[in-house]
Amino acid sequence: MNSSFFSLADATPINISKIPKDRSARINLIVDDELHTILEIHAQKYNLTINDLILYTILVSLNDYDEFVKNNINNFQSRLKIAIENIGISQAELARRSGLSRASITDYLKGKYKAKPGAIYSLAQALDVDAFWLLGYQNNN
Repeated sequence: MNSSFFSLADATPINISKIPKDRSARINLIVDDELHTILEIHAQKYNLTINDLILYTILVSLNDYDEFVKNNINNFQSRLKIAIENIGISQAELARRSGLSRASITDYLKGKYKAKPGAIYSLAQALDVDAFWLLGYQNNN
């Protein structure tokens, strides 16, 4: 739990009452005893069910991830460019290696679109860099 990028303490509240009531049937996780204990403690602290806590955490994490990518798109652009130059391949070759379109890579380099997590992972693998470095979470590769 300590390696999480997101914290409920820092989270913007989400109105959980607007989530459909049948949501509990959709959350089917198997967790070990230690994680279950942690979830119980935090669920009680926030006066939520464990299912609501899990759903809340996921929603906040996705929102925070989107905000992080939006705020760091220039960092992603520059690191993508650096990684391409360091490995010495063309955008066409990167497209072939990553399975992404050349147009998408061009758009990422121009900052026209933000890359989704799957695309970031594919680019990182193709460029032999850490995805967290590519996103700006780490200072060195």
